[in-house]
Amino acid sequence: MAKKLKTSVSPRWAKFCGWLLKKMGWESVGGPMKEPKAIVLGVPHTTVWDFLVCYLFYSQFGKVAHIMVKKSFFFWPLGPILKACGAVPTDLSSPATTVKSLIEVMEDVDEFHLALAPEGSRSIVKRWKSGYHLMAKETGATVYLGYYDWGRKRISVGEPFQRPVCRTRTQIRKIMAKKIKSPYKAWRKYRNRENTCTTLHKVFDYATTTYAKKVAYQYVDGGQKYTYEEFRRKTEQLSLRMTRFGIKHGDRVAIFSQNMPNWVVAFFSATAFGRVAVPVLPDSSETELTNILTHSESRVLFISQRMMPKLSEECKQKLTLIIDIETFEFIKKNKEDFKCNGWVKDPQPDDLACIIYTSGTTGKAKGVMLSHRNLASNLAAAFKAKPAFKRDRFLSILPAAHTYEMSVSTLYSFYVGATCYTLQKPPTPTILIAAMKEVKPTIVCSVPLVIEKVVKNSVWPTISKSRVLSWMEKHFPRILHWFIGRKMVASFGGKLEFLGVGGAKLDPAVEKFLIECHFPYAVGYGLTETAPLVCNVMVNKKKHLGSIGPASYKVEVRLDNVNPETGEGEIVVRGHNVMLGYYKDPERTLQVLDDDGWFHTNDIACMDQEGIYYIKGRLNNTILGPSGENIYPEEIEQVINNMEGVEESLVMERDGKLVALVKFQDNVIDWDLAAEDKWFEELEARKKAVLNWVNKTVGKNSKIGEVDAMKEPFEKTATQKIRRFKYKDSHGDEPQKPSEDKS
Repeated sequence: MAKKLKTSVSPRWAKFCGWLLKKMGWESVGGPMKEPKAIVLGVPHTTVWDFLVCYLFYSQFGKVAHIMVKKSFFFWPLGPILKACGAVPTDLSSPATTVKSLIEVMEDVDEFHLALAPEGSRSIVKRWKSGYHLMAKETGATVYLGYYDWGRKRISVGEPFQRPVCRTRTQIRKIMAKKIKSPYKAWRKYRNRENTCTTLHKVFDYATTTYAKKVAYQYVDGGQKYTYEEFRRKTEQLSLRMTRFGIKHGDRVAIFSQNMPNWVVAFFSATAFGRVAVPVLPDSSETELTNILTHSESRVLFISQRMMPKLSEECKQKLTLIIDIETFEFIKKNKEDFKCNGWVKDPQPDDLACIIYTSGTTGKAKGVMLSHRNLASNLAAAFKAKPAFKRDRFLSILPAAHTYEMSVSTLYSFYVGATCYTLQKPPTPTILIAAMKEVKPTIVCSVPLVIEKVVKNSVWPTISKSRVLSWMEKHFPRILHWFIGRKMVASFGGKLEFLGVGGAKLDPAVEKFLIECHFPYAVGYGLTETAPLVCNVMVNKKKHLGSIGPASYKVEVRLDNVNPETGEGEIVVRGHNVMLGYYKDPERTLQVLDDDGWFHTNDIACMDQEGIYYIKGRLNNTILGPSGENIYPEEIEQVINNMEGVEESLVMERDGKLVALVKFQDNVIDWDLAAEDKWFEELEARKKAVLNWVNKTVGKNSKIGEVDAMKEPFEKTATQKIRRFKYKDSHGDEPQKPSEDKS
């Protein structure tokens, strides 16, 4: 037997309120064809008048109308008063959670649900429609939309509607073809800069002239300090030295070093004068470095002393110049090459600026050719996404050789005349905290792993261990989260205005927490092939949980080969940010670039009616289920990674079933005790817990069949994405359990 809605509303009180409102001139128009068993009013904005209007329906239907109110308002003494008035405690953070809360209360599938919004505010109802549609789908209830007009004292109820089973191709095309208003501010003051700076030479000339006396780059402790004027002189001097040894326009100049201000000097000494920069990631092996130098035909190598052991004798012989990037002294030079015939010229927008080698998660190295127009358009898009100015302070913590850090941080700070600070040591938590206090950065570009560790390893454990904070989390979450947000900003130096998160997907649980804390973060999506911005979330705009935001400034984005049932398709991109192609690899270039200039990203996503995109997974990683449905391993991995004691995980298919490789935290599984029986018991218990929790949480087709433990962390790219191809045949690192002696 279905349960009734829990309420302590007196029918007499409801009847009196309805009579009073009618005496005041209120009337209700329209209504359902049949009498409902109960009425629930979904009002996203709750006022005292909303409660009174609810009772108008009592006189028409003889049923009390319950109104949805946020759970956080149900504290003593307000809670009992709200319940007495017929309020239903609901999680209103999103339409989906609202519906979930209502379903828990409304257990009779024949319930009637009415949504009210004030006349003239139909956009509010439109935004909540998805939740009401979900309500109809989950409960089988008939859903109505209604409006109330304060001017005419009238309540109108519309016709019922049901959510369609799936969208047709025509509907999908209409949504995608809908012209969406640009979210980007015009900034007419800086329009001339955008139109003028179409090459890195023009960016170099503009910045060093406009911001001559301001500091451009320096170490956190003050070393290698350059003003924009000094930066120009040093860059021109270095370019002249290369010219004397015959390094001319179009020649390749490789840079293999950890982050430092001199890295940018070396980069501009190549790109601003028509040469081609070849940045190499500092964690590249000797073999990878050799392959890159050989494939790119580099003639010059800027290298730090720390990286010298990775440079083979074979490469030394082929290079014309080897320069110590820390001092700019020659490590190798040939007197025979000193002919002063290395002519240079101002590059054109479509000239090649740099070749960035990326193997990503597939293992196949590709030389991405980015033009001056690609990088310059990305700088303009970065300014639209997060306007920065000469007062800003950037802190560079990612490898500058990666296009994300290079474009959105290292070059962008130069473009706007800001100061960029660089760490001299690897960015460990201790080094980062000290640097934040010293620099007090306003803008930091990071990967999800950094902020996830802060929240999961520091903030959440602190809340759970404190009785006071746990009580506040339950009763006053908004106040607690606001204070936590301010504390987190203080830990970043106290002046943080923007934490860019890119390179991988941010954990939805962590992102929801950051939204509640009003933390100034923003998610971006891009690829090396797009220099890199494709989509970005605006830091001061409304954030959609799990989204990557709308298309970036002057970038065309659409979904290709859309599934009509799910609305999911491959992201394809077109614009000035799309690469020229893969270096010496026309076959791969033709696979990803079509005749109309659309770049196929290989990423699966869906889009809502506001033009906001949501990444689902990689096309290459997608696993085909037994019924032909798509299974995204990234979604299962998020469930596993949120479990206590789990550091990271990887889900793949093996022998027709899903298998999870799990790296447990070192304080949970001590591999030094791997020979003991108790260790095997603990490991099996952990694996079983993962298996049970995942299969209980995910859908039927996403259930895993086996869990294998990993001893060492997964090998990752520069943006902390797991190199999946290296674990294709992995069965974990578990030792064989010793067999018991037979008597």
